[in-house]
Amino acid sequence: MTPEAASRLSASTVKKLRQPFAAEHLRWKIQTRVNEAQADALALVVVYVDARSVAAHLDDVVPGQWQTEYRAPPVSVGLPALECRLTVCGVTRCDVGTVEPGRVAGGDTKDLYSDALKRAAVQFGVGAFLYRFPQVQARVEKSGQHWYITREAQAELRVLTAAVLDSLPALPRFQALRVRGYAQGGITEVAGGQDGPPPIGVERGARWKNC
Repeated sequence: MTPEAASRLSASTVKKLRQPFAAEHLRWKIQTRVNEAQADALALVVVYVDARSVAAHLDDVVPGQWQTEYRAPPVSVGLPALECRLTVCGVTRCDVGTVEPGRVAGGDTKDLYSDALKRAAVQFGVGAFLYRFPQVQARVEKSGQHWYITREAQAELRVLTAAVLDSLPALPRFQALRVRGYAQGGITEVAGGQDGPPPIGVERGARWKNC
């Protein structure tokens, strides 16, 4: 029997870990540089959850049964990096968080810990539902030296978020968004009868079903 099969990480627990977060815990951010020459400035935006929501989700699903260990990664990745070893119900998986140097003044260390935790949690399926979201461009505006998603686009992103989480067959028409690649149910059907894509899959779930 493998260590994972002997652990307390059951198939039902895996399914709970993979469940979508409530819409109010999802955030959108600008992912690419904005072409200031555009009369109607659009930027690629991505949906994400913060590390506090990930930790809260772990507390809800496996209270007192998860822990983290952080250390320098075994190989250099060319950017400031930190490895998170996340143990859930006796099973340990790891991933590396990175940040762009100086992206946020004084925030590199905090961002490293946050990114490392989120990436390690994905190895257990936490946040897998984010792959259901299509590619989105949103109208943005500049204030000072920074670009922000317009209020109109933010309102439409909330509508889009609800539509994706509810797996609506079609999206409403948006004025401040361009959406490509939407499909009902998205890339992974988290709420369905299967556990979804690797690293948590049907075969591994089958090994846990009797745990």
